[in-house]
Amino acid sequence: MKGECYNEVECLVKRGRFSEYCGPPAVTGVCCVFATNRCEGTTIAERIAYFTNPSYPNTDSAPFACLLKIKPQAGTCWVEAIGDKILLGNHTFCASSCIGSL
Repeated sequence: MKGECYNEVECLVKRGRFSEYCGPPAVTGVCCVFATNRCEGTTIAERIAYFTNPSYPNTDSAPFACLLKIKPQAGTCWVEAIGDKILLGNHTFCASSCIGSL
């Protein structure tokens, strides 16, 4: 998983988890990964974030819907969503990936 380079305290405050150290040649912080499997009331505001189904790594046997808010940072020009079936507004994407313009 990809993440963002933060110092350890910043990563913990933002509720990320450590993946590895940033660098080399010098260690500049930790690679902080932002991931959630919570459906309701979740807002994603990080540059790179992951959402998994609630039963991950197992598959869910019944369909489910999640209200996940994506709050792009200033200057963001696109959002990439990768999944099996994604509903954005009034459009459903059934492909391995899609890109939605902001």
